[in-house]
Parts: sequence; structure tokens; C-alpha cells
Amino acid sequence: MKPPSHNSTEDTVQQQPRIAALYARVSTERQEDEQTIQVQIAELKERIAADGNVLSDKNIFTDDGWSGAMLQRPALDNMRAAAANGSFEVLYVFDRGRLARKYHYQAIVIEQLEDRGIVFISLKDKSVVTDDDRVWQGFQGLFAEWERAKIAERFRIGRIQRAKAGRLINGQSLYGYTRIKRGEKQPAYIIINEEEARVVRMIFEWYGSEKCSLREIIQRLYRLGIPPRKEKSDRWTKGPLIRILKCESYFTGEIYYNKSEAVVPKNPISKEKYKRVKKSSRKERPREEWLPYSVPKLIEDTTIYAKVQKRLEYNKRYATKNKKHDYLLSGFVWCECGHRRAGDGYSKGNNHYYRCAQRIYKHPKPSECTSPGINAVVVDKAFWHKFSEFLKDPKLSREAAENYLKETNVDSVTKQQQLRLQQILDNLGEEEKRYLKAYGTGTMSEQQFQEMAEDVSRRRLPHQRQLNALRIQERQRQVDPISVEKLMEKVALKLKKIDPSEKREVIEDVISKVCIGRNTVDVYGKVEIPSSSLCLNMGLKNENRNRRPA
Repeated sequence: MKPPSHNSTEDTVQQQPRIAALYARVSTERQEDEQTIQVQIAELKERIAADGNVLSDKNIFTDDGWSGAMLQRPALDNMRAAAANGSFEVLYVFDRGRLARKYHYQAIVIEQLEDRGIVFISLKDKSVVTDDDRVWQGFQGLFAEWERAKIAERFRIGRIQRAKAGRLINGQSLYGYTRIKRGEKQPAYIIINEEEARVVRMIFEWYGSEKCSLREIIQRLYRLGIPPRKEKSDRWTKGPLIRILKCESYFTGEIYYNKSEAVVPKNPISKEKYKRVKKSSRKERPREEWLPYSVPKLIEDTTIYAKVQKRLEYNKRYATKNKKHDYLLSGFVWCECGHRRAGDGYSKGNNHYYRCAQRIYKHPKPSECTSPGINAVVVDKAFWHKFSEFLKDPKLSREAAENYLKETNVDSVTKQQQLRLQQILDNLGEEEKRYLKAYGTGTMSEQQFQEMAEDVSRRRLPHQRQLNALRIQERQRQVDPISVEKLMEKVALKLKKIDPSEKREVIEDVISKVCIGRNTVDVYGKVEIPSSSLCLNMGLKNENRNRRPA
């Protein structure tokens, strides 16, 4: 039996009260400030009460400040999960656009609700009673989506024209300046913020004239009690400092509109499931597209800017290559507190240490980790001694040599068969991922997904069996014992004369993590042995309490 049509006016007349839910969303900070989400909720509650339905707090779903361009939003996912569990019978929204900006996304969510017999009621959209109404509403949704795109384009063109005419466009001012809002007869303009300007001048002086490092500048600002502009943090980081030091507007007296554009990040830093904005990264436009706007110069001495740029370029080119010590385990070392350890970049002489990186993350605040620095020279030497002993283990090295010879002696036809079968299995795996993604976004029903997944499994089984049979034949293939012994001798000889760069290559192939505590070093590997991981307790203990731990 087909579930009731959504938006039906007949559904609002109930003999028995039904369990209701509401969903509300706003997409910008301005809407949050104006509390439009509270307006939505108030009108929805009023309508629910008028319809005689029951609304509990657990069935109120709100996404504050989330873009409708994406279907993945925390409250929306919770609402869809609650609908699947039968937690409510009717859903109220302010309008369909609260579900999503794109019409086909709206249709996906509404269809899921209908399939579960849940009534969908929109306060601002025309009620759907007949199939003709449904088709007409589809046209309305598509035209609304097209109109939103046209409005956004008109706004963009209007801002470009105002910028070309020399008018200030809305936006956050640079650090060191304050934007004065537009009055009745006065356009918006920018003035110098003397308090922030003093900080900018100090930063340029410290870095350009006194040759302070960025870390020292952060420390000085923290000691002086000078926070960054953002209220979320009480300490500066290197990113904002570098942006200030690279900003030429302080010296030229020109800021630019249309300097960059929002884009979807190719390699996003954050791996979080939910993102408030789809285009969370920015890409610089060609300089000829920048539109200048004149502001007061903040620093008159242009020589300091040249000094700063020269030093920034020098550090960019040489600082990362000027390592004072080659740390063997760099990138693999962890502290017992759960943070990474990093090699000292400023150690003198032969005193090189792996120190907890929390002191970097927390800087300029004191670190919470109490683990001392660990002598890197001693650890690297002891580690390689233990590690090379492990690699020379007769049983392990013989097994590795036999496997290597078996693989290299496989005829080309068998190898091609293995590659072909593995490619087929990989393609089937990608096909299965696409079905799973379609099911996750709601474009495929659960029954359809199960049917497709079963079909993939049926097609995968014979290919997997063939590949397993070829691999068993490969393992059963006999190798020459003399060849195995010769290969083992070559490996042992190579380990005795290996250079530091080759050591790193071996470590990268075998080791996954090295955890350094106060008294021990635990090594975790990824070699193919009966156990899934390798853990070596090196037992480096303090023999003298008055000395730093090795």
C-alpha cells in the first residue's frame, strides 16, 4: 500500500495524535546571529500543536550553520536514522530547502520518509494531493534551484562592479585595520587600528631587524598577553604570523578584492565526516583579476619589508635542508603520552634527543608531558643493533629468501594470470564501494544494495579461488637450497656495510611504529611472519638515576 502523500492537507486532520518530529537548518553565521532557526522552530511547534500532534525534545533536529549543498549533516543523518527506527510518524520542516539546496537531494530524503510511511509536511510549500501536484512541485524545485544560482551570479557581478568603482566590499579587514560600517550618507571605509598596528610593527621589527625566529615571536606575544584577533585562541601560531609578514598591503596601502576564490580541497587537512562548507579551501586568482582598494599605509619604511621577504625566502629554501643530525627513526617515533616525538633541530655537539612534540603543539604554553628527551644517538645505535639481529634471524631470513626466490622464479604466464585475476578482484571491489556509497547517500534502497552486493560476491568467488590456487602452487614450488644459502649470505653481508640512507629504506619497509618510554623502546613492525605484528622490547633502562635516560 502506498504511504500517504507528503504535504497533504488531509494529513493534518487527525483523530488520534501522532508522534511528530521537526527539522530546521540555517546555513550562514548571519542567520545564526539573527536567530532565524529559533523562528523556524517556533512556527513549526505552533503548527504541530495546531495539528494536535505530539513533539518530544528527542525528535527536534537542527543543523546550525550548515550548508545545504551537502547531504551529509549530523542532525539530518540523525533524523533519517530515527525515521528508519520508527521514532516518529510525521516530519515538519519550514520549507523543502531546509532539507537540501538541490532538488534531487530533497527528493531522496522525502522518498525515504514515504517508503517508511512517514508523512512529510512543509509549511511554505504547496501541498501535494495528486500526481499532477507532485510533477508541478518538481518543476518548482528545479526552477528554484536555477534561480538561486542566477541570484548568486548576479550578486557576484554586482560586487565586481562596485569594487571596480572603488567601493569597499563586505568582508573581514586585515589585521591592523578596522572596517567602519556604511552610514546613511557615508560609504563603508577602512581605518588603522592603532592597537593591532602596533603589534604588526613589532612583528616586522622582531623578525626583520632582531632576527627573531617565529617561535620566539610567538613566545614574546604570549608573554605580553597579546592574543590573535580570533577569540577561539589565546596564542598565536606560525600561519597567521607568516601571512602578516608576507602581506605587502601594509606598505603599499592597497588591499584587493577578488584575490582568491573558494574551492573544494583536493587534499583536505581535516578528515572529519561532516563539513559545514563544501568549498572549504581557497585558490589564488591571477593577479590581473585583483581589484585594488586604497587604505592608509601601516608601515612607511619599505626596507624592512624587503629584509623580511629575503629572510622568509632564505628559510624556505635552506632551513629544511640544514639538519644538524640525521635521525634514523625520524617519523616513526612516538612518546608514551600518545604524541609523536621529534628530533631536536637546535641541539649542539653530539647531544641529540628525541623529544615529545607536545611542547610544539602547546607552545607557548607549558607541555603537559613529563617524559624527558631521549638520547637519539644511543637509541638509533641500539635500535639498529637489535633490528639487524632480528633481520639476521636464520628462520626468518630463510623463509624470506625462499619466498623471494619462489616469486622471482614464477613463469611469466602464471604471473600474468595472477595480475589479471587481481585486477578483476580490484575492479569488483571498486564496484562494491560504489554501491555502498549510493546506498549511504540514499540513492539506492537497502534491498537493491543487498541484491547488487550478492551479485558482486557471486562474481568474485571463482576469480578468488583461481588466484588462491595459483598462490598455493607458487608456495609449493621447490627452490634450490644452495640459492637460498647464497641469498642469505648476500643479505647478511649487505647488513654489515649498509649506509644510512639504505637503513631508512629498510626501516620504512618493515617498521610501522617505535614507541619510546622512560625506560624501554617498543618496536612494532609489518613483516610477513606468523604473528600479525612484531614487537621488540629493547630494555633500555636507566643505570644511573643522576643521568638523563638513554
